[in-house]
Amino acid sequence: MPKIGFIGCGNMGGALVKAAANAGYADSIYICDHFAEKTQALSDELGVHVSDSVTIAKECDFIFMGVKPQVIDKAFAEISGILFERDDCVLVSMAAGV
Repeated sequence: MPKIGFIGCGNMGGALVKAAANAGYADSIYICDHFAEKTQALSDELGVHVSDSVTIAKECDFIFMGVKPQVIDKAFAEISGILFERDDCVLVSMAAGV
């Protein structure tokens, strides 16, 4: 089963994590957020894996960027080198205007 990563678990990211987990993909979902308590709460509730952005960029097949537009540059800078070396993943940005 493909691995699904979520970088940012706010309103949009959190809703997608819940939908995917409730559809039976919880064991394939890896999440990270600036607020560790948010990711831990989702992990406890849904059984998804807590991770970090670099690991998600290296290992996930589908990656959803759900960070605020004002921090997308910083968040992407942490993983861009990894993603540019890969040709086997899909990156989706949920940031407004990006």
